Amino acid sequence: MSLPVQRPRPIPTENSSRFVTNAFWLSADCVVEIGAVLIDRRSECVLLVHDDARKQYILPRVTRKDFDVLLQAPFQAVGAKVGIPCTALALPRIEKKTLVPPDGNWYNATAMEIYSRTQTTTNPFHLSIGTLWTTDKTGKWPDGYQLITYWYGGEITALPEQRSAPSQQPGVRLATFDEALEMLKGKDDPAWSALSQFAVIWTNAKKLASGSTDLV
Repeated sequence: MSLPVQRPRPIPTENSSRFVTNAFWLSADCVVEIGAVLIDRRSECVLLVHDDARKQYILPRVTRKDFDVLLQAPFQAVGAKVGIPCTALALPRIEKKTLVPPDGNWYNATAMEIYSRTQTTTNPFHLSIGTLWTTDKTGKWPDGYQLITYWYGGEITALPEQRSAPSQQPGVRLATFDEALEMLKGKDDPAWSALSQFAVIWTNAKKLASGSTDLV
């Protein structure tokens, strides 16, 4: 009787954390939400919304108990929450390619992202898993859930001019990528990671559209 061969740990691309090889949760233990990076093409800025509980600006997020409905119409839900019309943004389809070195040593293999030059997708471009802390029904004790966030890329379709001025519209504001990343850094790791990845994808999408092969 031969022993089963232990498979090596799968290799993620440089923009992902290590894989979770075994995990399982009852639906009652989970909360599914969607997050969105909404870009304004005119200004090349992204939309941030103010979270009163955190007392900071964050990327838009929506959570519902009927998350299947939420995933079917994510931008309808996001638009309703932020009060700004938005739609899905078609981004280049990205696939993974694992590169094994000439010596055939899998443990030295790396994984890279391959951007399609002809195919786009409106599927989530990023996924994050974390913990959502709440309180129980008595309000006395902490309670936690496995939080699964699907991150979508979207485009603002109508933005009143005054919306861009935080002093006039404190609930939402536009920020450059660098400004938004600085505001999220160390305060909202999942959103920071999603926005960092979106910035790269958006830059490469524009390069591909112009015919450039020099991707970042």
